Amino acid sequence: MKTVQLMWGFLLLALATCSASAQEVVEFEGPDDARIYVIEGNFKSSYSLPIGGLTWFYETDYQATMDVNSGALTSVGTFSVNGSGLFNGMNYRAVMDISLAMKGVSKQAGNAVRWSATAAMSGPITTQDGSFSPRSGQLHGVWYFKDMTLDPATGEQIGIMSYNAMVTEPSGQKFPLVQAPTQTTLPRPTVYASEGEWREVAGDWSTEITADVYPNKTIKGTGDLIVGDPEDPYANVDQNVKGKLNSKTDVVSLSGTGATKSTSKVKVTLNYVNSTGDTVAGKSSVNAYAQTRKF
Repeated sequence: MKTVQLMWGFLLLALATCSASAQEVVEFEGPDDARIYVIEGNFKSSYSLPIGGLTWFYETDYQATMDVNSGALTSVGTFSVNGSGLFNGMNYRAVMDISLAMKGVSKQAGNAVRWSATAAMSGPITTQDGSFSPRSGQLHGVWYFKDMTLDPATGEQIGIMSYNAMVTEPSGQKFPLVQAPTQTTLPRPTVYASEGEWREVAGDWSTEITADVYPNKTIKGTGDLIVGDPEDPYANVDQNVKGKLNSKTDVVSLSGTGATKSTSKVKVTLNYVNSTGDTVAGKSSVNAYAQTRKF
C-alpha cells in the first residue's frame, strides 16, 4: 500500500480552519506494481541474430521518441549489417549500411508494453553468392515489426520481424531480398542514453498536486505528472485536477487530466484515506504512453 504525502495537513483540518478555501499540496510516487515504460532516447547496440540460415551481425544507432498521449513511436537512425552463412544451398554473404525511418504504435501488454511498426530502409548493399563475384547495389524496402514486447526484467524485446526489399544494381538489374516473419529477440542495448543505463525499464513516475479545498468538500487545482527520473524526465505533464472528500468514508478522490489536447489522455486518479494518507487498494490508476496501470 502506498501513502500519499500531504504537505499542508489533512483536508479536514484545512476545512476546519478556513471558511472560504484552503490549499492542499499532495505528493505521490508511483508504486512498484504500476510502472509506466517508455521506449525513448538514443539507442546504440551491437548484437547478432540467426535469420534464414544466416548469422547477421548488427551495429545500430538510432533516436527513438514515444508520444506520452498516444504511445506512438517514431525512430530515425542507421544500422550496419554483416551477414554470412548458407542460403539456398550456397555460401552467402551480405554487407549493408542502412538508413532507417520507423513509425509505429504501442499498447499495454499485461505488466509490460508491446509495439508494432513499419520502417522504411535504404542504403548500399554488397552481396556474394558462392564463388560468384560480389554484387553491389542500392537497397530500398520495408522492415516490419509485429508485437515486439519489452521485457522489463531483461530489457529484451521479443516479437515477429520480417522485411521486403529490392536491390537495384548499377546496371539497372533488380533482385528481391525478403525475410519471412520470424520470431526474433532483440537484446538489451549495450549503450543507451548516458552511462549505458536503460532508464525506462525502471518505469518510475510521480505526481504533485496543488489544490484548493472548499467548505463543501470539493477540490480544484493543478497537478504535475513526471514520468521517469525527476532530474531528467521523459515527460512533465501539466494537469487540471478536481476531486472531493467523502465525509462518510473519509476517502479523498482526486482526478488529474492533461491540461492540453496533446496530453488529454494522460491521467492520474488517486483515492486515499484522509486521516492516514493510505491509498484505497485497486481504486487508483495512472494513464500515460498508452498504458493504464491500476493500483
